Amino acid sequence: MNVVIGDFNSHSTTWGYREMNEDGELVETWADANQLSLIHDAKLPASFNSPRWRRGHNPDRIFTSTRIAIQCEKVVLDPIPHSQHRPIALNAVITPRGVPFRRRLNLRKANWEKFAKDFYSYIKDLPATSKLRHLCRVDEEILNA
Repeated sequence: MNVVIGDFNSHSTTWGYREMNEDGELVETWADANQLSLIHDAKLPASFNSPRWRRGHNPDRIFTSTRIAIQCEKVVLDPIPHSQHRPIALNAVITPRGVPFRRRLNLRKANWEKFAKDFYSYIKDLPATSKLRHLCRVDEEILNA
């Protein structure tokens, strides 16, 4: 999972600018190459207010891994006093995956005497072969260990 936040100082029509500049194209290409999605809402207030142009801009970008982008939201916070900038934040709602319960055998609580009795009663009618005799010896050694 990746999160990249910064002032990219680039323009793209995707981000609400009227035109695209070369840096905007480079940032979009970089994001695509790294499987990052832009977290952007054009309805949010500008994160930078230019006194020179008397206009607000959004140079601050948040990119996240594509697989978590749907769970993320950009937030523009209250202005910093005596600054042209407003901080931005990322709210992410990430739900941990549930781990399914798997019943496990507790070998210490097993009734080995009953197991041995049942086991021998099931195999007593099998035809005796050298392989079967070998398996029985191995089984006896395991049970007697």
